Amino acid sequence: MCIRDSPNRILLPSNFEDRLCGDTDLVDYPNLFIPLPNRIEYGICAKSCPSIGDYVCNNVVETEIGGSAKFANTHYDHTDAEFSVGKSALSACASGSCTTVQQTNANRFAGLLKKLGDFKCFYVFYKTGPTLHRCLPFDFDTSNKTFLELANESSSTLSSLADTLGFGSFFARGFAEVKQCWISIAIACGTAAILSIIWIMLLRWILAPIVYTVIVLIFVLFIVIGVLALLQANNLEDVKLPGDSGTESQVQFFRAIEYICFGLAAVYVVLVIVVIKRIRIAIILMEESSKAFTANPGLVILPPIVIVVLCGFIALFIVVAVYIQTIGNLTASEVTAAIVRTADSYVNVSEIEAAAGAAYGETNLTDKFNISKYDAATSNKALHAYNFFMFLWAANIMIMFAFFVMAAVVCTWYFSATGVEMDKYESGDSENGRMKETKVGTMCRAVCIAFRYHLGTILFGALLIAIIQFIRAVVLYIEQQYLQKWKNLSLIHISEPTRLLSISYAVFCLKKKKKKIEK
Repeated sequence: MCIRDSPNRILLPSNFEDRLCGDTDLVDYPNLFIPLPNRIEYGICAKSCPSIGDYVCNNVVETEIGGSAKFANTHYDHTDAEFSVGKSALSACASGSCTTVQQTNANRFAGLLKKLGDFKCFYVFYKTGPTLHRCLPFDFDTSNKTFLELANESSSTLSSLADTLGFGSFFARGFAEVKQCWISIAIACGTAAILSIIWIMLLRWILAPIVYTVIVLIFVLFIVIGVLALLQANNLEDVKLPGDSGTESQVQFFRAIEYICFGLAAVYVVLVIVVIKRIRIAIILMEESSKAFTANPGLVILPPIVIVVLCGFIALFIVVAVYIQTIGNLTASEVTAAIVRTADSYVNVSEIEAAAGAAYGETNLTDKFNISKYDAATSNKALHAYNFFMFLWAANIMIMFAFFVMAAVVCTWYFSATGVEMDKYESGDSENGRMKETKVGTMCRAVCIAFRYHLGTILFGALLIAIIQFIRAVVLYIEQQYLQKWKNLSLIHISEPTRLLSISYAVFCLKKKKKKIEK
């Protein structure tokens, strides 16, 4: 399709007949509407995005019902109010007394009823709003605007927009939503913590029923998805829409989901039968682990502490990265040539500069207006790499430290009593027997032990993991920045794709090594 003389065609959607909405004979119907959500390939062009209760027809040109003139089926489009008027007009004309206007409305209404039965018109049951000429299932207060319309906004609008964004405070903008919703976030975090504690308590007493219930539910999920895909595919095959040529691919898609889900369900049953003994052993181990956590409820505070500290590390990393990035000299850049290269002659740069300048009281603007950048020196990249590596190391130190404290507390609890001592206690011999327990302050002692005896181990282990993560990040950066272009070339040297595969394999090996070190 040639778009040289009509660049707006790039954004225009096409209906089920592959005709562009808002172009040529459909110039008055620029919005694509999908009347049946299960038929995403069957879209029709509409004048405006409809609302609940409206009736929208397809764009096929057919002979008028009861006449010889030819109209597009959109002639029978009805809003909710027009539907009521047409229904009243049809009743009036059926009794033999109606005006010319009523007769016209009655004919359109009768035609709509006929088209509804032929699946050429559809009832709208969800509210829609325009986005890039697509009627999406939500509403907007404003319609789509072109780049030129946005550039010609009034000075007051631009000024209020700047005040709303708050250019003077980066963090106020970046964390505005968090500031507004902090109560909801706090409630969600508290609810998650309470549910976690309840879940740990349940693991101690009814773990086996929970595990077996989950196993059955997974099997049921496969079956339900397969049945839904089966019903959807049957519906697409049974109900044929006029002119619909894209449904076959949807049928194949749902048939594939159907077969895959039923096949996975069968394989799943076989696997469960094979590993049922291991599942029972895992249940016993999980029950024992849950006892450790219920005996040491203080362990629950470790994850929130780790998260808070990691958030602090992330904030520090961002601030340092901003300072490093702004080390260079600030220089202005010309934008006129770049805009013209991108938008050709469809954008008047002078008008945009004048409109934007008027919004802020500026009259003498140049082509260097509001565009600046910092010089990116090679040393800056090295500093960024150092900052990133130290962030990885610090984050891993905190995570490994928390793991060690948890492990120390659990080990203290686990070895606090032998099996013989527990049996004597359960048989009534409380003098020679005892149950597993941890004394008050066990977690604090675990922290002290970590600092006094195992801090070097934690630092070294975190360093190894940080090095592997850093190497992975560097390899992925090289792949994205320098090797990605080779994937799109048809004639390349044989060593280049081989090198790309080698790097991908190296990343895979590093991930495996990292998991072993963490264990």
